[in-house]
Amino acid sequence: MALLRARYADMLIETGRGEEAERILREVVEGEHGRGHEPMLAARIFLALLLARTGRTAEARVHLERLLDEFGSETLSIFEGFTLGSLAWVFDLEERYEAAFDLARRAYERSLGALSLMVAPQMPAVHLISAAWALAGLGGPSARTAAVLLGAYEGCCRPVTCRRPWSGRTGRGPRN
Repeated sequence: MALLRARYADMLIETGRGEEAERILREVVEGEHGRGHEPMLAARIFLALLLARTGRTAEARVHLERLLDEFGSETLSIFEGFTLGSLAWVFDLEERYEAAFDLARRAYERSLGALSLMVAPQMPAVHLISAAWALAGLGGPSARTAAVLLGAYEGCCRPVTCRRPWSGRTGRGPRN
């Protein structure tokens, strides 16, 4: 039931009902589901992304860093890769570009595992965006590499399969 509630809350976020979604996600995260339990992992990721989207990056970072403590198994590499990529995005939002690039690189590497590619084949392309954003933020010669990564993203990913994490953030993102 908790996993369904977490997924429902994610859909609420997509339909603009963020406050209701946040309440549900906090209930799942704070519930007695035990460490490493899938509903709590999903809920914590969804909650962290919502917090970052609404400017609460410090709290988002705490949730994502707690998630990283959960991972030790190869079977969780898809969650770990997604968490690393989400944390890279939060660091991009906070203009911590060197750390964001390192996390995006690690997320990309994790996203190449067989299970990760089977379940979420779009993730390597998505992690290129966080890396590009970080490199653009660093400026200098890195900005050219950022443009190359954006081209790679566009070549790898159909618009229907990948969300653009910077959409809706006018004036921010790797193309600026």
